[in-house]
Amino acid sequence: MAHVYAALTLLKAGRKPTSEALKRILDAAGISVPESDINALLALIEAAKAMDAQKPKNEEVERRLEKLEGEVRHLSAMLEEAVKATQSMQPTVLTHEKPAVKEGSEEDEKPLKPSQGGQTGASEQASEARYVYCVAYNGGRSTLGGIGLDGCEVYTIPYRDICAVVHACRPEPYKSDERKTVEGWVAAHEEVVEKALDLYGAVAPVTFNTLVNGGDSQVEEWLKKEYSRLKTLLEKLQGKDEYGIQIFLNGSSLKEELEKELAELSRELEGKPGTAYFYRQRAEKTLKDKMEARVKALFEEFYTAIRACVEDIHVGKVKESGGEIMIANLSVLVKREKLERLKKTLEDISGRKGFRVRFTGPWPPYSFVG
Repeated sequence: MAHVYAALTLLKAGRKPTSEALKRILDAAGISVPESDINALLALIEAAKAMDAQKPKNEEVERRLEKLEGEVRHLSAMLEEAVKATQSMQPTVLTHEKPAVKEGSEEDEKPLKPSQGGQTGASEQASEARYVYCVAYNGGRSTLGGIGLDGCEVYTIPYRDICAVVHACRPEPYKSDERKTVEGWVAAHEEVVEKALDLYGAVAPVTFNTLVNGGDSQVEEWLKKEYSRLKTLLEKLQGKDEYGIQIFLNGSSLKEELEKELAELSRELEGKPGTAYFYRQRAEKTLKDKMEARVKALFEEFYTAIRACVEDIHVGKVKESGGEIMIANLSVLVKREKLERLKKTLEDISGRKGFRVRFTGPWPPYSFVG
């Protein structure tokens, strides 16, 4: 995934991705990527460029590129959160019933010390904590295999008809100064959550570096205490997936809409002495105000149309995107049987002159677990 991120960085900077340029970036970051993977990526980029010059465009290539970009953004966002988490001196610890200890005892006062590069030697006998990936619908105890962080064995701890998906670890956060190491942990965390989603149908994912101090019994106590809330949350997420939606408008297209009003302003001031400066000031303010009003109206129109197709929706911050204006940046929770309806709505939006829609997913519902 690092070579994909490097290629997107070059493209954003207006530079052509080449094998040599990618290798230089990866070497500087201390990351090793097989040359076959780099060549495959470059071939995909060239194919996309060739298809872009043809009419109609190859929809399959576009779909693959959109999905690839979405995966990079999704993992990059998780990576940034993980980097912040590894810089913290303490992990996130879920509320649970701690084993009773005598006040003032050595165990009660024992601090948590951060590890410097992950956890080694964690085992069922030696571990004093459980790393939690998600909570899922599953009333039985099962094993998902050695797919966890650093290859740890992942398994479920059930309570009634729900379970926590965990691995055994020491009560210390996963911490490293090496970005590549953190990338590996984030990818493993995401893979476990997606595996659980495939197996159990509904999951409530938790953030990277979430631990429960103690053993399986402490996790079971936490599930028991939070059962009503967790069960309600899983019922909300059952049969639904998260998707990302970003809607863009070509800046020149919007400017064309406003040229008529600017032309009228120009005629109003034409021939009046000493008005050039004031015209520029008024023109800039008029353009800015009209653009903001137009963008707001478009957002409200698209939000209303999309909201009717989804179960829940979160509005994210809009970001700069070259010569395009981002109208909306949304995360949506969609019933699987309503997905085609949502896609049709987005196709109608993207079919309008000057508009482009980026649609990614499905993802585990990180944005909707509270």
